[in-house]
This record gives sequence, structure tokens and C-alpha cells, in this order.
Amino acid sequence: MANLQWFNGSHWGRPLDWMQQFVPTPPPDLTAFLNNRGIVTIAHIVDQLNSTIFQQAWKSTAILGILELWTQEWRQYTNALSKSPVRIRDDKDELIWAPAAHGAYTPKEGYPIILTAHKPTILESWWCLIWKLKAPPRTCLFMWNMIMNKTPTGSNLMKRSFHGPFWCVICHREEETNDHLFMSCTITQQIWEQVLSTLNITQRWEENNIKEA
Repeated sequence: MANLQWFNGSHWGRPLDWMQQFVPTPPPDLTAFLNNRGIVTIAHIVDQLNSTIFQQAWKSTAILGILELWTQEWRQYTNALSKSPVRIRDDKDELIWAPAAHGAYTPKEGYPIILTAHKPTILESWWCLIWKLKAPPRTCLFMWNMIMNKTPTGSNLMKRSFHGPFWCVICHREEETNDHLFMSCTITQQIWEQVLSTLNITQRWEENNIKEA
């Protein structure tokens, strides 16, 4: 997720070029020289003996065998490192929740971000409309159950090991599924046609699936 980020613990094994996010990289010639000598990670340039909890020490040009012509560049580089947040510790890197000051995710802080980032589907938009209808709660609940295929139709009861007739209770011709009972049943379609005509609604749907309609 975009709000997760790494909290830097031990940088010991990181390559030198990783530090370019904090300080400018050394000149290309010096970098090539370091690579040729196998000096490629932070561990190679840390001066452990002279480091303290207050100040990170770095190896000198003499210890690393850097030529005198790069002495000034190396001193500038290590001075910049000393002022940077790079510190060598025994802690491990860990993922933190960036929006929180303490770094720990909580539902209270995460929920608003999720709502902002999430784009509701057409079906989810219908759910919101259903629960906002000025209708009795039982009516809204019935409509929600119908869309979610939770109504006690013959096919759903059969899944629950109910033994009984599973034909449509209206037309007695086909299996009573959720889509058939509310959409494709010939008698249901006649009822829908009368309702739409009474309300002067000209739009019709061709789908026989509730969710698609």
C-alpha cells in the first residue's frame, strides 16, 4: 500500500549508491575507484572504533587507500554523511504506517484513507442507495437480500438441504431461482410492465440477471 514505508533500522549491508537519497554521490572517478577496490557497501566505509551514539564516524582516505587527489572530495562526502540521518544500528528495518505519528496502523486512521482511495463499483453504489431510501427497514433489507441472492427461493432452500418443491411458485414452469422469480418469470415480467407503465417509466432492461439490471 502507498501509506506503508520502510523505517530504516540497520543500513549495514546497503550499497553505497543507496545513500544518494541523503547526500550527493562522490565524483564518478572516485566511485569507480571504490568499486574496483571492493568498497561497495556502507559497512566498508564505517569506522566502528571511533563511532559513538552521538556521532557516526567514517573511515579516512588512508584506511581505504584512496588517492590523495580525492582527499577533499572524500572529506566532503563523509561530512555530508555525518549530517545525514544515516546511522549504523543493530535494529532491523521495519514497515510502518506513514500517516500515523507512532507508525502503527489503527482502523480509526486507516478507514478514512481507504474510503478516499476506494472507488465504489456500480453494485456498491446501489447498496448505498438502497439503505438511504425513505422506506421501512424491512423493505430495504428485502431489496438488499434480493440483490445479494439471499432470499429463500427454491434454489437457495435446496442448498440448505430443504426438501420440497423447487418450482417457481408463480408460474410453476421453471426452477425458482432469484433471477427467475424477480426478473425472467413471465408473470413477473407482466407485473413489472404494469408497474412501470403506471409510473410512466419508459426505460426497460433486457438483462435477466438482477445484478446486471
